[in-house]
Amino acid sequence: MALEVATGARIKFTIGGVTVGLATRTGASDEIDYQAVEVLNNIEPLEHVAVGYRATLTASQVRIIGQTLTTLGFYPKKGGTPQEFLRNILTLPEMTGQLEDSQTDTVIARFYGVKIASRNFNVDARGMVMEDLTFVVRRGTDEAENV
Repeated sequence: MALEVATGARIKFTIGGVTVGLATRTGASDEIDYQAVEVLNNIEPLEHVAVGYRATLTASQVRIIGQTLTTLGFYPKKGGTPQEFLRNILTLPEMTGQLEDSQTDTVIARFYGVKIASRNFNVDARGMVMEDLTFVVRRGTDEAENV
């Protein structure tokens, strides 16, 4: 029996329904934050209680001239004033992102409440301009929940 192994050559990455055309890498994490219940007269914690959840999504892409995250509506315009910039940040809608196996149409990961938190790029003398993106995510799921 052949395994359906997920590979970069098969994975399609979309944000807000738009394929991130020249993505070269993506990564995700989600974690449950536990806090130890520590009491006097006991060296061990009584238990660990869940106190939070956080998820992140990262990606790298080849930078295309004229096709910016701002023109795609993923990143807020700076505007003419600090107040306008703040308004653009606050009104930026949440998006949904996903990683889909293009051979089986299986969504292997879906991310809800996605917003770009940071972007940066580097220019090398003998290389393509790459842009690194970090997203905040409200919730991430895998294919067990993506039916």
